Amino acid sequence: QPIAFEPGRTMSTIPVTLAGRHSMAIALLPEAPVGVDLTVQNAVLKPGDTLDYRVRVLNADGRPARGCHLLEIEVTGPDGETVSRFGGSTATEAGTVTRAIPVPINALPGQYQITAHAPQADASARASFTVTP
Repeated sequence: QPIAFEPGRTMSTIPVTLAGRHSMAIALLPEAPVGVDLTVQNAVLKPGDTLDYRVRVLNADGRPARGCHLLEIEVTGPDGETVSRFGGSTATEAGTVTRAIPVPINALPGQYQITAHAPQADASARASFTVTP
């Protein structure tokens, strides 16, 4: 949630009250992120191919939001288990992250689900890809 403050000449004070045992992340961003876009280049892959995907944190105009934005990327395999090598925590550069990850030769065949979540915007996007034998 946005917190209003007055920028000072050399210093600013940001008023924050935290309830016991809670934490808060504070980010000063050049523009507010409002959404997430996720695209997979090739939706059907074989072991040995490369999984290419792009995640964009979007501003109110639908363009990549300027700044460095936290992303949590989770990929689940056909068995419902998280495949950590395809996802993880990362941050955007100029609102965008691209990944190119080799598909292991022992990857389970079936449909995989990618979920990208930008916690500062409370926004997520999903896409899927299939690994064939």
